[in-house]
Amino acid sequence: MTSFPTKLHYLKPWLFFALCIATLVVCLLPGTPHSGIPHMDKLFHFGNYAVLGFLASISFPKHHYWWKLCLPLVVFGFLIECLQGLSGYRNFSWLDLLANTSGLITAGLVTKAKP
Repeated sequence: MTSFPTKLHYLKPWLFFALCIATLVVCLLPGTPHSGIPHMDKLFHFGNYAVLGFLASISFPKHHYWWKLCLPLVVFGFLIECLQGLSGYRNFSWLDLLANTSGLITAGLVTKAKP
């Protein structure tokens, strides 16, 4: 009989991909939430991609170099920004992409992945 943590191991990649799909859907919805706090949008980008980077590192532990896990996520963020720019109701933002990448780098440093 397998233990619970072993069973949980198989859920991590699914959780990672589910968060990727949720990120895509939410980022392409019309409108943006307004919190009244300046640059809160950037904090959301940073946090979301930090969680994505963390989930990638624990979901695919055989990848020892964080850039191999995070580079596809940077491209994913760039493609989302491009789609937002083409949507007509959202804008492409280099600062959002910078916040995404900063979150991924932070996740790599926190999980002690090799550069």
